[in-house]
Amino acid sequence: MRDGDVVELTVEGLGRTRQTVRASAALYPLTPRHNPDRRPPRPRVNRAPSKLPYTRGLHEVGTGVWAWLLPDGGYGWSNAGLVAGEGTSLLIDTLFDLPLTAEMLGAMRSITDRHPLTHAVITHSNGDHTHGNQLLGEHVQIIAAEATCTEMQHEMPPEMLTAIQVIDIGPATPYFRERFGAFDFSGIRLRLPDLTYDGELTLDVGGHEVRVMNLGPAHTGADTIVPGHGPVTDPDGIRAVRGYLTHVVEQADAAHARGLSFSEAVEAVDLDKYATWLDAERIVVNLHRRYRELDPAATPQLDQMTLMAMMAERELS
Repeated sequence: MRDGDVVELTVEGLGRTRQTVRASAALYPLTPRHNPDRRPPRPRVNRAPSKLPYTRGLHEVGTGVWAWLLPDGGYGWSNAGLVAGEGTSLLIDTLFDLPLTAEMLGAMRSITDRHPLTHAVITHSNGDHTHGNQLLGEHVQIIAAEATCTEMQHEMPPEMLTAIQVIDIGPATPYFRERFGAFDFSGIRLRLPDLTYDGELTLDVGGHEVRVMNLGPAHTGADTIVPGHGPVTDPDGIRAVRGYLTHVVEQADAAHARGLSFSEAVEAVDLDKYATWLDAERIVVNLHRRYRELDPAATPQLDQMTLMAMMAERELS
């Protein structure tokens, strides 16, 4: 694409948009790779009790179990996992782009050279957990819930994410570039799971019993639950997230009872102590989901780009 080109993008579930390409310098350096989202004084990492440092890289969390952590845990900066047993190992998720996934697999090589990677479990359909699948060898069996496999085929494609890095989409442009500008979406080819399951699947990873469970709709339409962003936590961290979700429901229900529309509720909601949490503007999506549960007829389904534009407006206001 060249400066001034007009492009038309049509993505299932997102709709059609016409945008003008504007030439600009590289938005963010890709080497060394880091999250460019710096907005002091707002803290960008949720505090969580953990005996492990929240630093980029591989951390052993149990016998034969490692977490790959990628601060600061915001958009696209997801974690992954590795379970190694006698003569075999299992990967949990890949990452948002190929360089990030290659870095992770390289760091794991001292383990996987001794315990070759034979399986990978994909926890859900979002690209920051699937875009690196193609870097796994053909001998690696990729496993996901049946509904996750279906949703992967309807995710926002890498080409659209690349377009977001360069096109002018109005007032939300700084927000989108800040959130997605550090990633390299080139060369990504969708690799779907080789094996799908429904309900529960038990795997033997060299003596480690791994139970893979589809707990149903949560973050997406089907989720094999492994917390995917932020520091390694403990039950206190789970209680904190539960407290946030309870607060969202209470705020949404109270706003709805007062007769506020969804858009009015977005303006009126009081995040209280959660206002300093990472990506606090995601309250928009959470309120929308609750309003859809309360009154779907009065709260139309909104596409992903519309909701993200509303989040941008809240964050930048």
